[in-house]
Amino acid sequence: RTSKAMSMTTNNTTALALKCIELFNQHTLNYVEQCYAEDVDWTEMPLPTTPEGQRGNRESLLRSAGMLLRLFPDRELRVVNIVTEGNSVAMELDWSGTAASTVGPVKAGSVYHSRIASFLMISNNLIVKHTDYCVAIPERGKPKQQEG
Repeated sequence: RTSKAMSMTTNNTTALALKCIELFNQHTLNYVEQCYAEDVDWTEMPLPTTPEGQRGNRESLLRSAGMLLRLFPDRELRVVNIVTEGNSVAMELDWSGTAASTVGPVKAGSVYHSRIASFLMISNNLIVKHTDYCVAIPERGKPKQQEG
């Protein structure tokens, strides 16, 4: 490939990744159908709500995204860092959301924050591989409850 062709591919790849984040932040599930191939290879490493992690295709991602949207209806992603090369994307993301209900270790009304390392592969302007590594960030700036 020429450097001009690689540059155009990188620009398109970056645009798709940012479009996906923008759609995610609209608090609907449209981002899954608009950004992911049906046979996407999606992997999410273990989280408190999914201790075994998750893996599957677009249908699996859609089910998981629906559960997440119900549990955290105000969830937001913010891009901290993005690096693209050809059809590959690496992103550092900040995720936050307020739990609408209690599910396992997640308590209703609590605000959760995570830092995510997200890796994407793009083909035909759709995400064909997506792997997330999420780390919970303890709440900062809140005074600790005093006993007694």
